[in-house]
Amino acid sequence: TLERKYETTLNEIGKTANAYPLIKNLAHLKAFYLNKPTEALDLLTDFMKTPRLDPKNNAYLKLELANVYLFLGDIWEASLLYSQIDKAFKQDPLGETAKFYNAKISFYTGDFDWAKAQLDVLKASTSKLIANDAMQLSISITDNIGIDTTKAPLYIFAQADLFAYQNKNKEALALLDSLEKTFPIHVILDDVLFKKYEIFYKQQDIPNAIKQLEKIVKDYSYDILVDDALYQLALIYDYDLKNEEKAAEYYKKIMFEHQGSIYVVDARKRYREIQKPISPTNNLFENNSN
Repeated sequence: TLERKYETTLNEIGKTANAYPLIKNLAHLKAFYLNKPTEALDLLTDFMKTPRLDPKNNAYLKLELANVYLFLGDIWEASLLYSQIDKAFKQDPLGETAKFYNAKISFYTGDFDWAKAQLDVLKASTSKLIANDAMQLSISITDNIGIDTTKAPLYIFAQADLFAYQNKNKEALALLDSLEKTFPIHVILDDVLFKKYEIFYKQQDIPNAIKQLEKIVKDYSYDILVDDALYQLALIYDYDLKNEEKAAEYYKKIMFEHQGSIYVVDARKRYREIQKPISPTNNLFENNSN
């Protein structure tokens, strides 16, 4: 198994500072894929005491440690560790990642105003991925607390989101299904569909994953998540189903219809690879898309 390979390699090279990437990956594997979070905690905690461990590598291990605590439901220990990393690595993608996770904790616990305040700061992140994730969650909060003063749907969604993070997939899907039935025309439904896609994909239920994404593209074409849905559909058809022709259709949609998307560069690059040898028509298309 992959776990055994990691452990064999660690035994061979020893748990010196140079083993940092192996420890980090093994801990993540144990916690999030093998349901051995306690082993992951012990592995990380012990290794973080290693002499001559680079301070930034140590902080990345602390971030993984916080993630495991969150997985276990020890929210406040996770938040404390995220705060320490944020303080030590301000204006650095590592610190910004920790700040984002702390904002997520505020979201999970229903403190939506504080979560949004933190997310709005992160919109200016040097990491495009963090900035994009922060913007999406901030907009989702704004949309949902703006039209529903009870905030009930958002509370339910936040709990489902936490369940999904903790691999409590059955519980998460039950809450998401209840949201669809109870609030059939609510603005939160595109978020619900995308979260269901993430869970189904994690379970490798590809048909159901595709179904959620297609519904977003069809029913929520005006929403912020539509380019994410298109890109995930492209990736699924490209790499999971090996259907490059269908994948190219989705890459092309992103390039033509969502030119401000963070996925445009990657979509264009992959589209060109699929289309080779490039015809004169495609040359014209590419020139226009630049």
